[in-house]
Amino acid sequence: MYIRLAETETDKIKRREYVTRAVDLLQSAIAKDPRDNDLVVSMLANKVLVLRWKDPDQKWWRFPIPVPATVTELRKAAQNIGKDDDPFIPAFENEGEKRRYLDALRKFRNRINQMDDKRLKSLLPKEGSTPFDSTLYEQLAESAADYRLALAWAYSKTGRDEDVPKAVNLLLTFLKRGRLQAEEDSEEFWQANDIFATLYLDTAARWLGSETTSADTATLLDQVGERIQRLHANFAQFGEDTIEGNGAHWKALLARLNELRRQARLPTIQLKLITPSGNDETPAPPADPGN
Repeated sequence: MYIRLAETETDKIKRREYVTRAVDLLQSAIAKDPRDNDLVVSMLANKVLVLRWKDPDQKWWRFPIPVPATVTELRKAAQNIGKDDDPFIPAFENEGEKRRYLDALRKFRNRINQMDDKRLKSLLPKEGSTPFDSTLYEQLAESAADYRLALAWAYSKTGRDEDVPKAVNLLLTFLKRGRLQAEEDSEEFWQANDIFATLYLDTAARWLGSETTSADTATLLDQVGERIQRLHANFAQFGEDTIEGNGAHWKALLARLNELRRQARLPTIQLKLITPSGNDETPAPPADPGN
């Protein structure tokens, strides 16, 4: 309900209020077990690193820990998994499930203790990558496509930098290979791409002229440009056959991207667009941003 109200509201303050209510409502039901809500939200916020381990019976286990910055922090967090002050221990349906988890955890700790610093360093999140684990998300969280799209859209409209990774990680469940991936050229595929591109454009527009570094703004605009070019290479009409009017919508997104790139003094992106009628449409070169 709040999303529909936010989509049609023209007053910015009221719209932000509806978006906030939508986030609160949807986020409160994000986990299959309410006890896991904080864990799942922290995963979306890139505050959780999931350590994976295959036991002797070839069963994979996933152990969430606070994202460590160093090997020392990783060792400490690994030893803390499952203890009373562990902030990210998952909820268990029964005592038998908890015993199996703790038994696997004991063996995993022994494995961690045997690893040298070089091996442990390879487990730390790589710079520029997300530690988000879509498999654990699927196990713990609501994974229906309409729910994920609704919450991603709400996150994307709060105007808060801290909600950007939450939206992005939800959208990547549609766009990266995995059990939750959307079928290419499906309606969900285009909706996820649209929210992703619009989120980055909105964020870049907010950052322009702020204290945020120009390099960070350029990175967002480059990533949108790469996404649009990749989509154009695979779907020349931008999913027009899937969603009527989608071609014109992505043309408008490209125009907005180039306007922001001009403001950031970045080169614009030129694509040979194909209209629904099948005619080529090459936009005229924009004015040099340096003039």
